[in-house]
Parts: sequence; structure tokens; C-alpha cells
Amino acid sequence: MSTTDLLAKSLTSSLCIISVMGDHAGESESKIFRRKMVDIATVGQTFWLARSYKSRPDSVKKMNFGGEGYVIFIAPSEPGGAAPTKTSDRVTEYSVNRKKWIVLSPGLGPVTGKLGDTCFALVFDKLELVSDCQIDIWTYAEFKSPDVPLKFKLGCSTICAIRKDMSGNAARMKRQFRSVIAVARLADPHCVWVR
Repeated sequence: MSTTDLLAKSLTSSLCIISVMGDHAGESESKIFRRKMVDIATVGQTFWLARSYKSRPDSVKKMNFGGEGYVIFIAPSEPGGAAPTKTSDRVTEYSVNRKKWIVLSPGLGPVTGKLGDTCFALVFDKLELVSDCQIDIWTYAEFKSPDVPLKFKLGCSTICAIRKDMSGNAARMKRQFRSVIAVARLADPHCVWVR
């Protein structure tokens, strides 16, 4: 198992965001992660587009990490289980409050996906690929509803999570362990609206 500091911190944090990762608009997950790592090396941060209703900016803000916040990217429960995104609209601006919009740094690589009113981006300043590591998703519940186990599905592939033993909950996902493929550290303002 990889034992990087970022991985260790993300796996022991009481609060985190867990996201199922798949290919996007013809790019492999490895290529996407490496492109985002170049953004961080060049500009100091990167933006990760998302649309999951269980990790919107207001939910991420309520997590109040009190220190560092992390995103754990996991593989789908079965190969091909994450439907590849086909749309690659390009983000040009972001906002914390949907009132004041800021143009993305010209040094950033493309931030793409299917844009719309519910589209947002997580903001990272560290990102590492991971190999030979698994996470027990039965040890997490939804942050917003701590008695509800994590359930990934279409439209809900990224969830704000809290560490809690859900092994006895009948509604938990059938597959207990998932491969961790990358980890990231959130940077202020953690999560923003985009257009």
C-alpha cells in the first residue's frame, strides 16, 4: 500500500469527499489526473468539475473541515461502472456566491464537462495518483445525513462523507471495498460554482 502523507491524511480524516472516477470525453482517468497535476505545478491549484447533488458548494462549505479537507477518488464497483462523460463544454469563470464571477487563470489546462445551472468545481492544491490501496466504504456515511450509508449512482458519484461504521446498515452498498486511484487536498474556497 502506498503510504504518502496525503494518502494517509485523507484515509484517516473524519470528514472527506469521496468520488467515483471514470473516463471523460475520450480521456482516460490517468491522463486527466496528470493534466490536473500539471495545473497545480504551474498555477498552484486546479479545478475539478462535478455535478453530483450530494457535494455542491453549500454542502462542502457546511463541512467546515477545521483544517485540511480531502477528496478520495475511487474506482467504480465494476469495470465500466462509471458512465464516461461525453460532453466537454469548457469552463471560463467561477464564483463562490454566483454574484461575483472570476475568470479562470489562463495558465490552467481545460476544465471541461457538461455545464449547466447545477455545475460546480472542487478546488485542489495537491493531487496524487495512488496504487495498491483500497478503502472500506462501509466506514463512511453521508455528511448531511449521518445515518445514511454512501450510495453511489448516476447523478450522485461524488458525496460529502463522514467517518462512521455503517457495516450493520442494511441499506449499505453491496461491495464493501473499492480501489483508491487518487487523492487530493482541497484549497480555498474548496468548492465553487462554474460557468
